[in-house]
Amino acid sequence: TSHGSASVVCGPGPGSRGSLAGGKVDVPSTFWKAVLRTAPDTACVAFILPNQNEKLAPYAAYRVSVDSLESTIGIDLFPQLPNGTARRIEADPQGFAIYGSGQWTIPEGFAAQKFIKGGLANNNIDPN
Repeated sequence: TSHGSASVVCGPGPGSRGSLAGGKVDVPSTFWKAVLRTAPDTACVAFILPNQNEKLAPYAAYRVSVDSLESTIGIDLFPQLPNGTARRIEADPQGFAIYGSGQWTIPEGFAAQKFIKGGLANNNIDPN
């Protein structure tokens, strides 16, 4: 797209809250999500969230480095990244930023700004 692309991977975390279907389906105590953006630059962000019925805290409370998430789950989430790029972006949970586009509509820009500032507690936004 004109705004670049993103890859999103997610899955169950370690630990169990119990099981369903007579023990055939495990209910994880956490779940995780990681996002890799490759344009206009390469950046990533990851979260480990509790699997609970109560309202969650803002997303920033669950943000972790991709390196930390990979260590927890034992999976290289973005093996296609060159090693130098992976070392640079996967270690810093604060390293995610968003760059606006002159093609954005007002609602797109507003949503991006709210997600970055409110959801991620990060001021790394250039709305253009």
